[in-house]
Amino acid sequence: MMQGQLAVSTRQRRKPRADVYQFAELSESAKERAREWYREGALQHEWWRFIYEDARAVGEMMGIEICDISFVLHVQGSGAWFDGDYGHAPNSAALVKDHAPSDGELHEIAAILAGLQMVHGQALFAVIERKRDDSVWIEVTEGEDGAPCLDEHADKLLRDTLRRFMRWIHGQLEAEYEYQMSDEVVDEMIEGNEYEFTEDGDRA
Repeated sequence: MMQGQLAVSTRQRRKPRADVYQFAELSESAKERAREWYREGALQHEWWRFIYEDARAVGEMMGIEICDISFVLHVQGSGAWFDGDYGHAPNSAALVKDHAPSDGELHEIAAILAGLQMVHGQALFAVIERKRDDSVWIEVTEGEDGAPCLDEHADKLLRDTLRRFMRWIHGQLEAEYEYQMSDEVVDEMIEGNEYEFTEDGDRA
């Protein structure tokens, strides 16, 4: 009898565990707080890797050999840049359309580059280099001897189009980031990892 009483007394002295909730059990305001917690530590992996891989693949189709890509998102001066080289690539416009049939922006970029090469006998080349201040240096040459391109319109259009491709890469990165941070994906990740929370949405 004394042992039974002692057992009951011991249970009464234990500090009760705070109530914890699964994400689906939270109120809407608590869910939003839980999402904020997740987003603060999310994307520690290289989420941009497949965007880089696709950019390099598309660049190769258009004659752009990308050596290095860097980017900045959601701050003043954000953008994407790459170092590399450019030269003629056969069937570039058709290859890009097959690869990304619904991407009109990419089709235009490929068509402009292909048109420039057609006018200049497939002899245009460029070297692309990102500077420390995030400016991009592009040198356009013509012919195997590396002579400067004397067609000022072609020179400017090629530079502008290569920069346009950089903006396209930046747009792909922005879209992927927004997708990864969307409520739909965040909710899926929280529920899939079975995180638990307090009633207010703080991590338990």
